Order: sequence, then structure tokens, then C-alpha cells
Amino acid sequence: MDLEKKLRVWVSCCSTGQEVYSVAIMLLELIEQSGLPIQVKLFATDADPTAVRIASEGHYSPPEVAEIDPDLLQRYFIPTVKGYRVSESVRKHIVFAHHNLLRDPPFSHIDLVTCRNMMIYLERSAQVQVLSSLHFALNDDGLIMLGRSESPRELSRGFKSLDENAKIFENIPNQR
Repeated sequence: MDLEKKLRVWVSCCSTGQEVYSVAIMLLELIEQSGLPIQVKLFATDADPTAVRIASEGHYSPPEVAEIDPDLLQRYFIPTVKGYRVSESVRKHIVFAHHNLLRDPPFSHIDLVTCRNMMIYLERSAQVQVLSSLHFALNDDGLIMLGRSESPRELSRGFKSLDENAKIFENIPNQR
């Protein structure tokens, strides 16, 4: 019997990776502090294959990591000639993939989806399509985090607001 909980996170539109690495580090810190046996797997996707390649490499310049807590920087980053690289202890939890939210089928059995600051660039019908896809991807009690100027709108019956300022919503099952 597997007593270890599996936590699945999908960071859609990962761009150059800062968000997925931040989420991974935060989760790894919380898991360590809690002492609970939780296995975490993150899926970082983007429609731009170049962005996915850059994100998967995990290289950042000194200005890009300037605001990271020095303890976290030392713990989760390796100094390089040009700056820092995210350590293997973080990167081993992340799968990077090319994925178009408007064309490709969604992942499934996801506990947390982030889709921040992408939908503001889409027409309303495409926003509904993306939200429907993300709603489908989530577990019954899964969470979605949107950008500051985004909301579930037409799919609001499928999500319950947990924190309006942080734009965190809980999936309401059977409301697709």
C-alpha cells in the first residue's frame, strides 16, 4: 500500500520558468517543514517551444535572482559563470513540455493549476475554452490560480473563490 500522497501541479504558460521554479521551491519547503510523505510532480508547459527550452535549462542572471532569499538561493541554486542555475533537487520534480492550451488536450488529475496573466490576451471565447480545459484537468478539490486581472467569469459556477485578491479558486466538481 502506497501511503505517500502525490501532489500534481500544472504551471501552464510557464514562459522562461520563474513561476514553476518558485512554486516547486515553495512546495518543497512546505513538504520538508510538514514532515509529511508527499511526492510532488510539476508540469510546466508553454505554446512557445523556445520558452520551454529556456525554462527547462533553469539558468538565471544575478539580477533575475536578486530578490530571492539568500538561504533559498544557496539551497536551491548552483552558481555558474553567468549567474545561477536551478539545482537538480528542484528540477527533478518538473516535466517541461510544449503545449498549446487552445489546441492540445489538458493534463488530468491535477491538484493545482496556475494560469497567470495569459488569458488577458485572449478573446472571450478563447478564455472560456481555456478555463473549461483547466477545469477538466483539476481534481474535485483542485485549485486554480489566475492572474490579478483575470477571473473565471462564464465558468464561475465551476469555481469557488478562496482568495479574491490572490485569485485562487477551488474547483467545484460536476459543474462542467
